[in-house]
Amino acid sequence: MNNLLRATAELIAERGIEKLTVTSVAARAGLSRRLIYLYFRSLTGLLEAYVQGYFNQMDAVLADQIKTMAEPTQSAQRMHLYLLTYARQWQTDEA
Repeated sequence: MNNLLRATAELIAERGIEKLTVTSVAARAGLSRRLIYLYFRSLTGLLEAYVQGYFNQMDAVLADQIKTMAEPTQSAQRMHLYLLTYARQWQTDEA
């Protein structure tokens, strides 16, 4: 799964999201298109998984940073809450 999402990220960086295809991701990841469709059903599903993974990483980094502060500031807590809310709203809007 990580290889697939890494291939997605690389291709987006190289070509842009407009030129991303399941075929190109499958070739880069060394997987069959069928396998991608089995897990994600569409290019949109793959992109949703990629973006969700990005938000999960961002959430983990922010949560770790807040934990290491002696006293988390209100601005850091607000930023964390904002990003979580944004990610959830984005998910809801796309559903």
